[in-house]
Amino acid sequence: MRSHGALWGVLLLILCAVAAWPADISGQWKAEWAAGGGSSKQSTFTFKQEGTILTGTISGEGSELQIREGRVNGDDVSFVVAHKIGSREATMTYTGRVSGNEIKFKVSFPGTERTWDMTATKVP
Repeated sequence: MRSHGALWGVLLLILCAVAAWPADISGQWKAEWAAGGGSSKQSTFTFKQEGTILTGTISGEGSELQIREGRVNGDDVSFVVAHKIGSREATMTYTGRVSGNEIKFKVSFPGTERTWDMTATKVP
């Protein structure tokens, strides 16, 4: 009887470990988002993932931005990108959740209340 309890304990630990295993989002993802004034813009994410570490780029509108501080924890994704506006550098924080072939992001400018939602879809 005691061995059954230990077996269930081990199985529960394995299930918890698998649930926390990071989703693999390596590859290209495309997103279209509202830019204001009724227009829309497109972005292409190229992710490179090693375990929980995420690197890559975001491209669109003729520019390419490097992903910084990228992390994948289970189905949660987060990273920062920076771009120049005049002589200043502005950062945007992306936080999202992976669900199948989609990532639903919330994008924000740290220090402000400006945010918007974006959904990226995996390119086959």
